Amino acid sequence: MNQTPATINDGPTYALGHENGFTLIELLVVVAIIGLLSSIVLASISEARARARDAQRMMDMSQIRAALEMYYMDNGRYPGVDDGISGAPGEYLGIGDNIDVALAPYLNPVPRDPLHDGVVYFYSYDAHHAIDLNCSDPGPFYAVYGATMAFNRSETKGQVYRDTCVGSNLNHNNADFNRALLPLPPCTTTSYANCN
Repeated sequence: MNQTPATINDGPTYALGHENGFTLIELLVVVAIIGLLSSIVLASISEARARARDAQRMMDMSQIRAALEMYYMDNGRYPGVDDGISGAPGEYLGIGDNIDVALAPYLNPVPRDPLHDGVVYFYSYDAHHAIDLNCSDPGPFYAVYGATMAFNRSETKGQVYRDTCVGSNLNHNNADFNRALLPLPPCTTTSYANCN
């Protein structure tokens, strides 16, 4: 009788060079793809947050303007020197300056820029600002003095709205958004000196 010796091999057999798992190259490709997708998602989230902050700025400007208009209806003028507000260069809004005190009955607290740093991102009010009524004309400007409000910088393009573009008080003229408050004093001139 011919007997075959028993072999002990209970597990599966593998061919040499074909082991289970991923190669280092495959893992690196997967990690690179995940990193790329993460950066795209983070960039779009960052842009969405910037757009949301700009929308907040526009909403804040509407609220501040409404409060200034209510102040005007009650007092016959916009907040100014009589309220302790400096005529030039103006004051920051939303940080407790005199303009905030004047507006407190109408808007409390007065909002401030979501990224307020006092250098790039801020809201401001100028009670006595030279307002160019003809910003689009590169020729001589026609200015009146009046109250303006502004936020200095938007984070996304397309938010620029300017009623005024001359002078330099608190960057109102270079701001991404500025608004002249009406009614303006009846004064039109090509010289600041003749307009009070």
